[in-house]
Amino acid sequence: MDIQLTEKKKAKIIMDYDFERFNKIKNVDGSEYDFINNAWILSAKYIKALVKELGQDNSEIIQMLNKANINSKEIQSDNTDSSTIKTVRIQVVKNNAKSLVINFDYDKKVLSTIKMLEKNNRTFNAKTKMWRINKAEVAWLYDKLNNLGYIDLKELEPFAEDGGLVEELDLNSFPNMTIVPKDYQVEVANLKINNKKMINALEAGLGKTLITVLAMEHIQKKTLIICLASNKYAWRDELQKVNPYADISVIDGKSGWTTSNYVILNYDILNKYKEEIEASCFDVVVIDEAHKIRGVNDKGNPSSIRAKLTLNICKRAEYVFPITATPFVNRTKDIFNILSSINHPITKNWYIFANTYCVGDYTGFGISYDGSENQEQLTEKLYPKYMVRMLTEDKIDLPERIRSFVPVKINLKKYNKRVNDYLQNRAKFDTKSQHLVEMTAMRKELAIEKSKHAVEMVKNLLDQNKSVAIFTNYRSIVEALEKKFEDNCVIVQGGISDKEKHKRVESFQSGEKKVFIGNMEAAGEAITLTKASEMIVTDMHWSPIIMTKQVEKRLHRLTQTNTVNIRYLYSEEAKLDKLMIESLNKKLSDSSMILDGKKEEFFVENLSNMLE
Repeated sequence: MDIQLTEKKKAKIIMDYDFERFNKIKNVDGSEYDFINNAWILSAKYIKALVKELGQDNSEIIQMLNKANINSKEIQSDNTDSSTIKTVRIQVVKNNAKSLVINFDYDKKVLSTIKMLEKNNRTFNAKTKMWRINKAEVAWLYDKLNNLGYIDLKELEPFAEDGGLVEELDLNSFPNMTIVPKDYQVEVANLKINNKKMINALEAGLGKTLITVLAMEHIQKKTLIICLASNKYAWRDELQKVNPYADISVIDGKSGWTTSNYVILNYDILNKYKEEIEASCFDVVVIDEAHKIRGVNDKGNPSSIRAKLTLNICKRAEYVFPITATPFVNRTKDIFNILSSINHPITKNWYIFANTYCVGDYTGFGISYDGSENQEQLTEKLYPKYMVRMLTEDKIDLPERIRSFVPVKINLKKYNKRVNDYLQNRAKFDTKSQHLVEMTAMRKELAIEKSKHAVEMVKNLLDQNKSVAIFTNYRSIVEALEKKFEDNCVIVQGGISDKEKHKRVESFQSGEKKVFIGNMEAAGEAITLTKASEMIVTDMHWSPIIMTKQVEKRLHRLTQTNTVNIRYLYSEEAKLDKLMIESLNKKLSDSSMILDGKKEEFFVENLSNMLE
């Protein structure tokens, strides 16, 4: 970073891109970006606000100001002449049950900040020139206005205080615990306890289940855990590691309903036991793999039975803990139901949410909200009160993950025939689903041919005494690959029982079998495959989030000790592979901006050019 004083008494700030610093500089009144010189420009009189914005960087900034002959003493002093920095006072005119009425002298920055609130959370009275603000948004508004550095917020402050953490875990209260939680896991458990309704979006492998168990054991209230069928007993086992004497019922579709302090059941049988669930009046609801309730139609209503039932259950609970490493699977609207489950203020009006954060596209059947916009604004609405997220590399010293893309020469005869047939008949298709069916058939032809190369790659790795995991979207390919490796492999796909799935994974993890073959939907989450450090993907999932945050994380997680090599097979000659890459890269970029405040490139640089 470098700061220079221009001839026009303006500060010129030259620095490399840094997401957090750029956002802070944008908050300073009058700041603007010079794209020609790649520098920020702002009036020297607002340097005090800049220093306050950058906080922990103060000493570095002041040194640079001195070097640039800008009066840093005046900037540091609490007695700085107030005429150099304007002050805007926020007055609380009226305190209603659900809202505050506030007033202030016109200020562009303050006005812009208020307008960042969704329309259903702010109302302007043209006669009184005052704003009505939803109380649920006051804490967020206070933080943003405070960051401006020149706002008098004394009257607003009492309404923004949440008191900080009022409850904290005491690990001594778990005398029979057989596992030692990490510091960050205790930290997140405390956040969940105090916020009561909060999304745990930690990356896969950081112990989201243990964190939630710690919170539940501290709360000690009647708890319902909704999860995948294959993960019910994993939840029971994790509970018993913290409290071996926990009162637990694992419900299935045959043995009937039983009541305990902890009731664990899978999404598929929610409808069967909806009356028993309602009568039980659970205080705590845990929604494991919460992206499973993401289905929402273009009118804002849950589009699946599991989503509708889960949201109804959450309405009556005091604590709601959705858990997912992938709150966005394909589209921004994927998070709407998850946010609804924790009663986030921005979900009060679907159309305001959709028109603010999703791009509406007029189709022949109405408006489709499948796009993404205002990503930074949505990010600010998630953290820190409603969602907690940590990246694996920030909390665990994991081995390197190397993602590579391997071009393979394949027989395109069947694929080309599918493409030609589609081009000749597509005019006859009336619905999107018909086009999708044809595209899926093309992708499958490519996958079949690419899987032949996967066989040779696996054999080569087996010769090196390595364990290997292979992933595909198609059952027929799973079964074809199984025949190639016979007694040296296990497969996991839809249709096998929970116990059998657990048995097969253990067989692979113990080293008894050297090859794991999995369907992405059935084996892409809730299992650990760290015995292998080599993965081969024959065909890509529609969602890059599923691949990077779920499938790859089966290997790249706690207990992995080796560098993880992930190989994606693609055809240079098949245009469909190129289209998949372009689409998936866009989806990953959108979701990463919202979750982590930065773009993430799934595909290696220039891969699209390689496919030209």
